[in-house]
Parts: sequence; structure tokens; C-alpha cells
Amino acid sequence: MKIRLMGSPDLVRAWKSAIETSYGIHGQEYPSRRGSDLRVYFDLDDRLAAKAIASFQSAAATTTEVAPRRKGKRALQ
Repeated sequence: MKIRLMGSPDLVRAWKSAIETSYGIHGQEYPSRRGSDLRVYFDLDDRLAAKAIASFQSAAATTTEVAPRRKGKRALQ
């Protein structure tokens, strides 16, 4: 599985660091073809990708839900 991150360098590097620390994989950085953005590519073994998504799903199941924001006239009051 291949994963690409693109965006502002500070955010992309923060995500890169979190993924590398959590899953022990290394992402390769490249400058964006346009502008000052950054690209990072990860190449994961499919078994590691399956393990990662399982941990995301279990974390989401234990996360407390937040009530959605209200729309309309009452939201402005």
C-alpha cells in the first residue's frame, strides 16, 4: 500500500513523525512541484496497513462523540 501526504511542510512533517513513531515505517520527503508545499510518500506492507487500520477503528470506537453544531436561527442566539 502506498500513502501520500501533501500540504504545508509543518503539518506534513508532524503527520510523518506521528506515523513513523507509531508504525515504525519511514516516509520519504519531496518538495511539491508547485509552491512551497511538501509531499511525503510511505510504502507499507499490506499486513502492516491492515494492522494500522484496525488500530484506527478501535480508537474511533472508544472516542467520545461530540454533539453536532446547530444550524439555523437558534445557533445564532
